[in-house]
Amino acid sequence: MRNLFFWRIPPSEADFSRLWEDATFVFDTNFLLDLYRVSHSTAENFLNILQQIKNRIWLPYQVADEFLRRREEIIASEVESFQKALSVLEKWKSEQQNFNSLRGSLRQTGRIVSAEVDFLFGDQKHYLDAVDAVEKAFREKIEQIASDHSSLHSDKDSILENLLLLFDDSKVGEPFNEQILPNLYKEAEDRYKVLVSVQGGNERIRVSGDKIT
Repeated sequence: MRNLFFWRIPPSEADFSRLWEDATFVFDTNFLLDLYRVSHSTAENFLNILQQIKNRIWLPYQVADEFLRRREEIIASEVESFQKALSVLEKWKSEQQNFNSLRGSLRQTGRIVSAEVDFLFGDQKHYLDAVDAVEKAFREKIEQIASDHSSLHSDKDSILENLLLLFDDSKVGEPFNEQILPNLYKEAEDRYKVLVSVQGGNERIRVSGDKIT
């Protein structure tokens, strides 16, 4: 029974040790794409780990295909995120420096308060200097991150170059035969419909052999 149902039995310490020593590491598309979404140092650390286990790594063909198809889309999204961050920062700075809305709100609370605190609006240079300092620090850091993440520039994509070296042709699976793909798509569609039906109603799933009915 142990061998027949090994996937249901928690691995022992010895099992884990054997896996770390002998297992082949197979990665999905998001793992590869996430190298563009994390910090430069984190991406380098992951690539260094892959380098250390390069003789035990493998990619399904579909994963490699999806990664190469979606790579530029992810790069463009991450590049855009830097500009969005700078825009958010600029908006925050503008809002912090604009006292007119606060002055207008305080005037609505009553004439006494409005008159007594009005002088403070002309005595906030230290606050404005602090806002400038905060904005400057964040802007410089964001610009530094964008500069360090050179892989987000498609003409010098070190992440892609490293992955192409690590996953040579011998470490990528074969594509499905074009003649059997329609059958696989149909089977996947049928399985999905069954699951949707079960989730939406009270039907029961009966498993017979390798079929779901």
